[in-house]
Amino acid sequence: MADRKAGLRRREYHRTARQLAFATGLTGVAGYLDAIGFAELNNLFVSFMSGNTTRLGTAIANGDLAVVGLSARIIGAFLVGAALGGFISVRARHVIRRVLQFEIALLVAACA
Repeated sequence: MADRKAGLRRREYHRTARQLAFATGLTGVAGYLDAIGFAELNNLFVSFMSGNTTRLGTAIANGDLAVVGLSARIIGAFLVGAALGGFISVRARHVIRRVLQFEIALLVAACA
């Protein structure tokens, strides 16, 4: 019984370590994309929506229509992407690898 519990703890530890590595990798990619987006999109972010909504409110208050339009498009694209991601993950739990491959393909296409 003790050996079985030890085996379960080892598997749990390795699963947790993989999850932590995966989350760390995704966080690094998100930070990289935000830095590129911030530099290229008039100081707007591609994944940090609270910053973009703040910029949108400031732009509306200042009447800066160019920033209003860009902020609204970025926030809209984020919402569409989040909804699609949620839809795909619910419908295709067993094909998460393909979902991530598709996401990578979209990111590569956006960078081209």
